[in-house]
Amino acid sequence: MASQPSAEEAPKPLDPQLGAAAITPPQSIPDPSTLILRLLTPAEKEASWITNSVSWAGRLTQSDYVAREAVNGKKKKSGRDAQFS
Repeated sequence: MASQPSAEEAPKPLDPQLGAAAITPPQSIPDPSTLILRLLTPAEKEASWITNSVSWAGRLTQSDYVAREAVNGKKKKSGRDAQFS
């Protein structure tokens, strides 16, 4: 069972670029048998890429980062990335 942070520990910043936003640990960890894993919808993927672009895009614009992730996802789906590994 994972240990929970003590009450004295201060919340850690989510991302240095986001400033005051902090991660709040869950009050309890759900029973694994109640979790359902599924593939993201295209809209959920794009929302995730937009959110992550703050930390992962580097010098790319947000739209260039999202386009790159979409292309990379298509390569993985078709199996073409295996030739580069």
